[in-house]
Amino acid sequence: MHFEEWELLAFLDGEVELVDAEAIRAHLQSCAECAGTVKGLGEISLLLRDPLVHQDRGVGFDRLVSEFLQDDGSADAAMANLASRPVDTWSSMIVRNPAWVSESLCRLLVDAARSQYERDANRALAITDAARTVADLLQSPQSVASLRATVAKERANALRLLGRYDEALTELDWAERFLSHVPVSDFELAFVNWTRAGVLLHMTRFAEALIAAGDAIRTFTDFGDHHRAAQVQIIEAGLYYEQGDVQRALERYQQLAVHFESSGDELTLARLEANLAACEMSLDDGVAARNHAEKAIRIFARLGNTSEELRVRWTLATALLREERLEEALESLQAVHGGFKKIGMQGEAAETLLELTEIHVRRQEWDSALALARSAVEAFRQMNAPVHIADAVAWLERAVQSTNATGPLVTYVLNHVRSTTAEQFTPPSFTN
Repeated sequence: MHFEEWELLAFLDGEVELVDAEAIRAHLQSCAECAGTVKGLGEISLLLRDPLVHQDRGVGFDRLVSEFLQDDGSADAAMANLASRPVDTWSSMIVRNPAWVSESLCRLLVDAARSQYERDANRALAITDAARTVADLLQSPQSVASLRATVAKERANALRLLGRYDEALTELDWAERFLSHVPVSDFELAFVNWTRAGVLLHMTRFAEALIAAGDAIRTFTDFGDHHRAAQVQIIEAGLYYEQGDVQRALERYQQLAVHFESSGDELTLARLEANLAACEMSLDDGVAARNHAEKAIRIFARLGNTSEELRVRWTLATALLREERLEEALESLQAVHGGFKKIGMQGEAAETLLELTEIHVRRQEWDSALALARSAVEAFRQMNAPVHIADAVAWLERAVQSTNATGPLVTYVLNHVRSTTAEQFTPPSFTN
């Protein structure tokens, strides 16, 4: 059963004598269709309360036509103008051209940012700056709140890819604040919790990530959106993996792969294949790991998803390193490192420098190893890495400089950099 649009509009306007407000409120908690209708009607409700509509029907009608029928066309024209200029000028151009400001332009900018995540996260972040400028200039308080929440969430996604996790969490906090001003926000809040879970996973704050993921899964399930609930379960499985329960993670990924393959969701299927590769590698099944990884790479390449393709190639390169296939590992890691740098994934690029250092140390190519170790020190410095990580990498540089470094020693430092609990670096007691 769904409510009629006039009932939902009356609910928004507080006309409790016409509708059963409590019944509608309860219904919206479990009906995604009506919740979406209410969100769309919110702007119309605000417009109908505008005095111009009542003072001059012609003016009000023209404004309706302008905002709801012509908005998309002018937004496309504005977007074309912006696309012809450097992205760092977009916000100032929008301010100088107030006629461009519209909800449609803001959504176009958000879509443009999403399309850049995997190719150039820095550019995606710059585009969200322009989207935020548009949202801030909108006249409707409800539109500002809803779109600013969307923009904040998308900024968090870009910042997550750039490894700027604290900033990503700040954006998600803003998204929650903005959603508190929207009549129906539970469904949208689930997207915020979904993103938050992913950020917290990367920050190794696993307990908090599980809570955020669980909240998102429950909300999507309550709204009947089982597909998105399954997508969040991927993060949940990743948390099992990161906490050492690899077999449980593997079984969950296998179950989810069946769902996403049957639904035709290639992108998510590719991510699952990549995760299955990591699990199989941890369980020392190299053949199965490579099979899953190669399938993921083919899909990511076809979809143009550069960042995730690089991560899977990194997994394969690491497997080659473990198997002592140093020449192949070196070639693969160099390509992966260059790819990460090109799209602004600083954390991943810095870690690959350490693995490249390990290869040259194993081959006793000290000049190359020292150059890479120094590059790693600088890379982690630019990222404002925690002191204990900076200490570990600096210690490795000194060990390489004195030619005392060994393969296991570099691995020890790399494991410290990736540790979820380390707060202070303690040099190893072994030297070979």
